[in-house]
Amino acid sequence: MIQRIATMRRTAMRKTIARAAAALSLAVAATLGTMGTAQAAPAPVPVPAAWTSLTNSLAYVGQNDFCTGVLDINVESEPGKPGSATLVITSRGASGHGPGWAANPNCHVDLLVAWNNAGSIAGPQEQIALDIPAQPGEVVRREMNPGSGLIALTAGLSYLDVNTLQFLPQMSYPVIGYLMVP
Repeated sequence: MIQRIATMRRTAMRKTIARAAAALSLAVAATLGTMGTAQAAPAPVPVPAAWTSLTNSLAYVGQNDFCTGVLDINVESEPGKPGSATLVITSRGASGHGPGWAANPNCHVDLLVAWNNAGSIAGPQEQIALDIPAQPGEVVRREMNPGSGLIALTAGLSYLDVNTLQFLPQMSYPVIGYLMVP
């Protein structure tokens, strides 16, 4: 029993050390990544490559008869507008079944976007209401002001409305990435 408790403590300590090492390496990377010469050439406008995530595709189940679809999430930043970025949401279309979808072939979702500088725990969040048609190609652009530096951004559908805390019949796995804002 004592050995088991000791093993559990060692495991907890290893996890704590691993988390601290990850936070330290992120802080060092952010510090070294923002260092540069004073005479650097300006970047071209816009800079879509500033956004880095494992995937840009957000598959979802929406609110109209459990409609489904995919959104592509991208972020652009302009060197001429320090501290600001543009969220670009592109629809790949939606589909659904049932009487609600037959009456209104639009998939309503409330996209939750949250961002913070990579060194903080929590930051601002915004809920964006989208009515996605069955045809692909609709683009929504939303300006946000996360501030300059390394920004962590999360976009996804939550089953709770962030303003009223009411249940929303929708769900997705989030898109999580990092953005370097000039």
